[in-house]
Amino acid sequence: MASIDTAQSSGKNDTRDSNWAKTAAADTYSKPAAQVAQDLPDHFQVKEEYLPSLFGLPERFDIEGDDSKDYGKIKSAYSFTPSFTMEDAQGLETGSAKEDAWSWGVRDDYFDEQHNPLGSVQEDAISSLMGLGKYTVTDANGARIGESDKEQALSTDFTIKDNSGELIARLHRGLFPLLVDAWSVDVYKPGVIDKRELAMIAAFKTQADNKVARQSAKK
Repeated sequence: MASIDTAQSSGKNDTRDSNWAKTAAADTYSKPAAQVAQDLPDHFQVKEEYLPSLFGLPERFDIEGDDSKDYGKIKSAYSFTPSFTMEDAQGLETGSAKEDAWSWGVRDDYFDEQHNPLGSVQEDAISSLMGLGKYTVTDANGARIGESDKEQALSTDFTIKDNSGELIARLHRGLFPLLVDAWSVDVYKPGVIDKRELAMIAAFKTQADNKVARQSAKK
């Protein structure tokens, strides 16, 4: 009887261990996307993948920390207007973005994994005609968070400031990209703008510049 009891107890323990392992795995792979965004460090990089760029395929980007930790990918999505999906390191969708086809001046809208709004970046069309590169940044409810200025000479910088002029975040693309783009993203006021949005802003800019380069090469 003792041996039977021991075997039954062992079987129960194995079942509990198995259930615990399944639960732990489920927790890992079903982590809420909002938590994934919080897990992104205050400094990370968005790196364009080489092979899609080489063969003119839809853009793909790797999201990495300073220690080269994998935080996921951004992939160009097939759509009527420029669009992206964002995935975590396990390949689960954490967000998306698309360009508004009907906006006067470029407007990019950002969403979480359930397609709930995260915010928008709206180009100031008048400033754009003057070559100033100014954008209004709004939150999920359409309220103004602040504005972004684009500086593009040899390198490219986007600075995002809140309504009082304090720096929220900066995106920087270096002077001499090695065949593909690499963006450095620094967040100075975490929680004001979703980091998924910041990552996809970089992707939109690279895609736009690649399109211009391809059109120029055809002339």
